Amino acid sequence: MANRKLPTSLSTPPVAGPDYMDAVASKVGMLFDAASLKPTAVTNSGNDYTITVDPVLDADVVASMSFYIDPNASNTGPCRLRVTNSNPYYDLVKATGEALGPGDFATGTAYLVVFMGGEFRILSVANSETGVGASVYYQEFLVSGTWAKPANLDPNAIIMVEIWGGGGGGNVSSYSGGGGGGAYAFDFLRASDLTSSVSITIGAGGSVNAVGGNSSFGSYVTAFGGGRGGTGGGATIVGGGGGGGGASSAGASAGGTNQTNGGNGGGPTIANGLIAMQGTAGGGGATGGVGNYGGGGGGGNATGGTPGGDALYGGGGGGNGGNNTVANGGSSIYGGGGGGGGSGGAAGGTSLYGGNGGTATVAGAVPGGGGGRNAVGGAGKCIVRVVG
Repeated sequence: MANRKLPTSLSTPPVAGPDYMDAVASKVGMLFDAASLKPTAVTNSGNDYTITVDPVLDADVVASMSFYIDPNASNTGPCRLRVTNSNPYYDLVKATGEALGPGDFATGTAYLVVFMGGEFRILSVANSETGVGASVYYQEFLVSGTWAKPANLDPNAIIMVEIWGGGGGGNVSSYSGGGGGGAYAFDFLRASDLTSSVSITIGAGGSVNAVGGNSSFGSYVTAFGGGRGGTGGGATIVGGGGGGGGASSAGASAGGTNQTNGGNGGGPTIANGLIAMQGTAGGGGATGGVGNYGGGGGGGNATGGTPGGDALYGGGGGGNGGNNTVANGGSSIYGGGGGGGGSGGAAGGTSLYGGNGGTATVAGAVPGGGGGRNAVGGAGKCIVRVVG
């Protein structure tokens, strides 16, 4: 019979007694040296770290030994590492062999460290909060704040910013229109093109009868808010829906009291193939226009509700204030959905990546959903990712 990975009396040649135990111990030792071990303890003296493992090593580390390490303290500069107090320190470096900078070996993070070429190299990293590799940095802002550029970031690292404007609020009466959804915007930026910190503004959802606020990542990226819904004057004059936010401007608000027109979607106004970049407002009884960016608000109609226009990147238009008729908000792929208008149970527009629009008396969802009739819009949001 062929030789076996673990020797037995059936191996060729047979192994038994003390020779068998020695052979098994040798094989187990090889497996131990190849396994990735998690230390039972981590201590440090400045930037010199010591780990303890169980079972203990027979001697010093050998090539290709690996360890999963969660530091007990963040480093402030170049590091060294040893396994148990009886072994020497070796440099702890990046996978490329470069020295670690401040915070590159940080608490709350798991590092896979491999001994090779006489030094420990960090081959992969996972953050305990995001669960993603260290080459990707993720931060979400739901309220205004400041983004700090990570220290020692490569000047050519790419920062991806995604941002949504606030949804517009619906108007008050049973014949009022829904608010337009907030726009979605994104950009890819080089680390060297950004300041060390960037102020982030998160646009508020529009209150009842108010437009949604614009959101911004400094002066680099802006997402515009949705327009407010208009107020109707009764069953024969119903308010139009607010326009969805666009790429270059906020959605226009529907006409004032007793005005039937919906609001235009946000600009730009240029055409792009068969689909206008800007959704035009529905006039009396007309559906809001479809747009790559802001969808137009539905126009008021005394005999039947007209929905808001759909959009791709911009917000969906708000539905008009049809009396006991369906006046759904417009949908969007990336921006917020438009709010439903009127009192007839109209649905808010849906969104794949943004917030859905609200139904009557229901707020728009975050990020950027337009408020239904007599309801507030959803606030904006910003996501920042750094790809090192």
